[in-house]
Amino acid sequence: MVAVLPAALAMATVRNSRRNLGSLVDAYRAADAALLEQFPYGTFVTGQLATFDAISGRLLVLNAGHPLPLLLRDGHVTTIELPANQPLGLGFVPGAPVEVQLKPTDRVLLYSDGVTEGAAPGREPFGLGRLADLFAREALSGFGSGELMRRLARAVLSHHAHDLRDDFTLLALEYRARQPSSGSH
Repeated sequence: MVAVLPAALAMATVRNSRRNLGSLVDAYRAADAALLEQFPYGTFVTGQLATFDAISGRLLVLNAGHPLPLLLRDGHVTTIELPANQPLGLGFVPGAPVEVQLKPTDRVLLYSDGVTEGAAPGREPFGLGRLADLFAREALSGFGSGELMRRLARAVLSHHAHDLRDDFTLLALEYRARQPSSGSH
């Protein structure tokens, strides 16, 4: 429960910065400062700060100590390489966000370390390889995003024997380019 307060503060500060038209770097700095002010004893929050333009397919991502996102393109999963910025709340200066130009049908998966590092007692961690394979297999099965997320979550929870010891976050993005309208106006 103690970890909820810093996470809530970081999220609220990032949202406020973005509502005031701040950049991702501005949002990182604001959340970092708020955490340092309220929790000056080394409390930190990891995450990904991102913006997505659904018209152009432009994704901007700023890492804050989180695992690298996965990109599914043309049937292959790769990681989106991001600079290793420090978590929020430790007083570091962030690097620039990375721009990724998505192509129609690309899917991106953001996840917390609790997904890949966790496991039921006596089992190996879920792991990045297993997550990437499952993401590709389920996404290519033709399921919509909702069913894809349910299947990923079920597999992770099953591997953890429904006994989560860490955060568990999955967020998927699918880019569908707008088709030009037909007909005259």
